[in-house]
Amino acid sequence: MRLAGYENLVKIFQGLIKEEKLSQSYIFFGEQQVGKLAFALSLASYIETDSFDLPKLTAEGTPEHILKELLIVRPEEDSIGIDKIREVKHFLSQKPVYAKIRTVIVDDAQKLTDEAQNAALKIAEEPPIGSLFILITQNLEALMSTVQSRFQKIYFPRLSDKEVINFLTKSHSIEPDRAKKIASVSFGRPGRAISLARDEKTRDIYKKVYSVLKKRTSKRELITAILGEGVCYESIFTELIAELANEPIKNYDTLRLITERFTAISQFSTNKRLQLETALWNI
Repeated sequence: MRLAGYENLVKIFQGLIKEEKLSQSYIFFGEQQVGKLAFALSLASYIETDSFDLPKLTAEGTPEHILKELLIVRPEEDSIGIDKIREVKHFLSQKPVYAKIRTVIVDDAQKLTDEAQNAALKIAEEPPIGSLFILITQNLEALMSTVQSRFQKIYFPRLSDKEVINFLTKSHSIEPDRAKKIASVSFGRPGRAISLARDEKTRDIYKKVYSVLKKRTSKRELITAILGEGVCYESIFTELIAELANEPIKNYDTLRLITERFTAISQFSTNKRLQLETALWNI
């Protein structure tokens, strides 16, 4: 599958690998759903198979055809502890067999505990030969300054509507008119565009949030509908922030309050339902 956007970045990394100048530690950062994980997976695929196309993924978000030199680490119970980083160290300590490099991708790295971050820092300070260690985060400031300084940082910006439309039509066979409508509310995030195109639950959340922001639904009706359906809290916050960010000056105070609530549920042990309910009442 074709990777969405970032063609220049693809060329840069292909050149680094060809010239054997690839760093061993990177932080890929940027907003949600802009393609950080997709790029990291495509990079791992290129290292092992010589193809920079995005591997076909399972429902869990892992390559359908397993890359033998790749380890993906994700949060468990909303955090990534030191045991996971010990697994990373063990994995990278083994010599690669099917490629020149073994790759570890830590998704949602902002959920690394302090202990886990310190352990990750030690790996980056003395990386095993033939290893690539990638941290992916939407919140760079959640990582310790020492970690930030040791890893090379790559920022992933939003894509243009044209790039999103091109991605939807060519890689997902979406009709041009529909692709244009989706791109207009995707805010330059290819992951969001795919969800809006393919996932019924995402579309439903978007409609509810859009309705209350346009004052077509009462806050109480929206809160009751959302909190009664067991929808992922992070998804609701994402939709709220995405819509409000379309007019950042007008919505500055509301955006600040909702972002603070989102940060609270992302980084701390807190009542997510209460944080969401408070955020919705702040609209």
